[in-house]
Formats: sequence, structure tokens, C-alpha cells
Amino acid sequence: MPVNSAHACDRAKCDVHRPRSVSTKSPPWHQLRILLAKDLYLHGKTGVATLAGALLFCEVSNRIISSGIGLRLTFVVNVNFLLTLVWSELLVTRERTTGTFSWLRTLPVDDRTVVASKFIGGSAWCVACWILSSGLSAPELWHRLGTWFVLQATLLTFGALSLASKWRFPNNLGHLLPVGMVAVLLGVVVAIAGDGTPTRILWSSLWDTSFGRPILTAALLVLYALILGGTVWWVSHADTEQFID
Repeated sequence: MPVNSAHACDRAKCDVHRPRSVSTKSPPWHQLRILLAKDLYLHGKTGVATLAGALLFCEVSNRIISSGIGLRLTFVVNVNFLLTLVWSELLVTRERTTGTFSWLRTLPVDDRTVVASKFIGGSAWCVACWILSSGLSAPELWHRLGTWFVLQATLLTFGALSLASKWRFPNNLGHLLPVGMVAVLLGVVVAIAGDGTPTRILWSSLWDTSFGRPILTAALLVLYALILGGTVWWVSHADTEQFID
């Protein structure tokens, strides 16, 4: 594993956050548990405060927006999209900036385990926020579980894209790329499937079938797995200096 000692953490910093029980003989699941505990220790308070603030914001807005589920659902979905960017900021961008990734490469920890810990942590925050915020602000959605799972899979996939992008690219590009990709995709969808177009009618009929939403959920989860696999491959082959801003 390539190591750039010029970017390694100093001894005092490493002593504060070093998962001391990691060793060359530690099984992957043990390393994963320690890395998840490290992230929870470093980012847990900020994550909980952000989640509580978002839920409060959704609840207050829910009392203001009372004209049906459409506006409330759009609002809560947009809040969750923004929060996936926050989770990736905490889990990846902050650790690129502080040099944590270069420090981890001085330890006997598999790159695949490091990537898995970030994706598991980001996905856990994403799922928790979606469950709580949709339950508070759009409870009607729980009676449409097919739609609920599609939206959850969409948020997970966008979160994975955000994690991968911020890991792969420097700050500015890492922030803008996932948002830009979604904006381009939405633009293409609007262009080819506007109101009343044959494509829109076809998609609507497929959506209303018994298999439409499960297939879309499965496709999004496959895309999530591909993003995860691509990130694992890149991290395993990248030089340590590529993880530092």
C-alpha cells in the first residue's frame, strides 16, 4: 500500500483518534466495527444535531405547508437530498482535509474496509433521516410503500454518488459533480418526458403496474452497489496523496 509520509498525521493527533485494537491479525469485521466507532465518535454529535435540526425544520414547515401531500413530500425529499451532502461532507471531505485518510494508510487496515465503513455510516444516517422525516412530514407516504422504497433507494444512491465523488475529486469538483449529474439527468427527463408526451404516458403506465416500483428500486440499489464497487477499486489503486486536499 503506497504511503506518503509527508502527509501523515503527527504523533499527537494519531494518539487521540487511533483505533488501538486494530492489528494485522484483526478480521475485517473487527476493523469495520472500530472504524464505524471512530466515525461515530468524531462526527456523531454533529450528525445528531444536524438530524434533529432537519426534523424540527421539517415539522415546522409541515405546519405551514398544509395544501396536500405533494408539496410536503417534495419539501421533505429535498431536505433529505441536502442532508446526504452533509453526511458525505462529514465522512469524506473533512477527513480529506485533516489528513485522516493518509493516517489510516499507515495502519494495517484494508482499503476495502475503510470504504465500507464510510458507505455504511453514510447509508445509516440517510435511512434514519428518511424514516423519521417522512414519518413526521409525509405520513401518508407510508401507505404507499412502493413509492417510499423508490425514494429511499434514490436517496441512498445519491448519497453513494456524493461519497464517491468527494473521495475521488478535490473539494470544489467533489461538491459540484453529484449535484450537476442529477441536474443534467432531470433536464434530460423533462426534455424527453414532458407532460402529455408518449414517453411520459409509457413511464406512468409502467409506474402504476405491480412490478414497476420494485424493479426501479432494485435498479437503484444495483447502481448503489456499482458505485460502491467502483470506489473500492479506485481507493485500492490510488496513491495516498490523492486523498488529501
